[in-house]
Amino acid sequence: MKILRESNIHEVLDKWTDFEKETDDFKKWYQKYPDKIDAIKKYRQTLISPVYNKAKWHYVKFEENDLHKMKAINCEGWNHIPSLYIKDVAKYRFEKEKPVYYKLEEIYNDIQKLPEEKKELICICKDIAGPWTIIEGNHRATAFARYYDIEKKVVFTNGYVGIIPTDLEYPFM
Repeated sequence: MKILRESNIHEVLDKWTDFEKETDDFKKWYQKYPDKIDAIKKYRQTLISPVYNKAKWHYVKFEENDLHKMKAINCEGWNHIPSLYIKDVAKYRFEKEKPVYYKLEEIYNDIQKLPEEKKELICICKDIAGPWTIIEGNHRATAFARYYDIEKKVVFTNGYVGIIPTDLEYPFM
């Protein structure tokens, strides 16, 4: 991974709203909180509040070997998988879970059509060297890992990585 520049929580939350804005759940929060940053902070409160003023954010370029250092979020819907490393998650979700979750199938089938900004991920870590826990983009990353496994082509490019203090307990890592 290569750090391209420093970032901040407001830029990260702005990007996060771009990913969430089409979901019905987020639309409800947006009606309640017309400022999109307030809406995403409330909608994803459990993920954001523990790191809000504690993470040092960077905008980064992920490289091919970084796929091995990415982990899915440790929460409902993901934590039943034996290993949360994204390559293992992709193998499990595409080969063991039948039928494959429709969202993963859709992303996988449309990978070549995704614009670059839709390929970005938001991750959190305690060490910039990894591993990085994906807190936004787990379905995309899972489909990307599967695509890499089959096609041997990297899909994602850039994203955000927040480094949190080593003594901070973040429940989703």
